[in-house]
Amino acid sequence: MKCISVLFVFFSLCTFSQENSAILCSDGIDNDNDGKVDCLDFDCINLPNDGCSI
Repeated sequence: MKCISVLFVFFSLCTFSQENSAILCSDGIDNDNDGKVDCLDFDCINLPNDGCSI
């Protein structure tokens, strides 16, 4: 049961970390752990502010 709990927490953290809103794309944090922050993150490029400011 302990292994299942650990896996659930691990996958929850991995699958729900996103960088797809104006707030997340301008906070200076790599929210989706892809190595790119805000203006440099490809997930933020499609936003009207390019992820550079709110």
